[in-house]
Amino acid sequence: YARRALQELAAAERAVHDVADLSRGSLRLAVTPTFTAYLIGPLTGQFHVRHPDITLSIRERTQDRIESALLADDLDLGIAFRGAHLPGITTDDLFTEALSLVVGTHHPYADRTDPLPARELEGRPLALLSSDFATRRHIDTYFDQHRTTPRIAMEANSVNAVAEMIQRTPLASVLPEAIARDHPHLRAVPLDPPLPERIVTLLCRSGSYQSAAARAFTHLTRQWVASSGYSSS
Repeated sequence: YARRALQELAAAERAVHDVADLSRGSLRLAVTPTFTAYLIGPLTGQFHVRHPDITLSIRERTQDRIESALLADDLDLGIAFRGAHLPGITTDDLFTEALSLVVGTHHPYADRTDPLPARELEGRPLALLSSDFATRRHIDTYFDQHRTTPRIAMEANSVNAVAEMIQRTPLASVLPEAIARDHPHLRAVPLDPPLPERIVTLLCRSGSYQSAAARAFTHLTRQWVASSGYSSS
């Protein structure tokens, strides 16, 4: 009860200082790691241009830590994936994320336009995210289901590090297609069968006070998703 009372007191204080014209305020945002490679830069960049007086705090966390922080009122919003959420978390679906094989422009698969059968990756060297990523577990499940065992030549706990690896070596990876979309040195190659898609969703604490900054960021996110051509959820 004391914790809940302190949360309500902190929310009330933010509400007192909140202003509708966004001439001051703050936004506490957290995202799961893969989004830092293609989503968070454009979103926060546009948000800052529109609302330069809002202080942004951006954190990279696993989904369970994001949800726990939302419930503890340490965050205003989170961006993660639809799934089994903690009680008290409200979701707002944004778009569908697709994973595919991603290679550098020098890779033999770089100019391939037809889907690559998953079995062709048997024994081939890959650079993948480390096993503490939910995305890696998603990838491992896919390979297990299709009885394919690539050779894991490199692992990294950074999406940007994996992207650097594959554009500078003959290795391939499995990453969100969106990472390759605007990268001049990367190409996305669809797999057959395709990896299961995931729904990207905006998270907040149920019944929590939503500041003008949080509402503005939610509106901007939906605008950006629509204008960027991501498939609707």
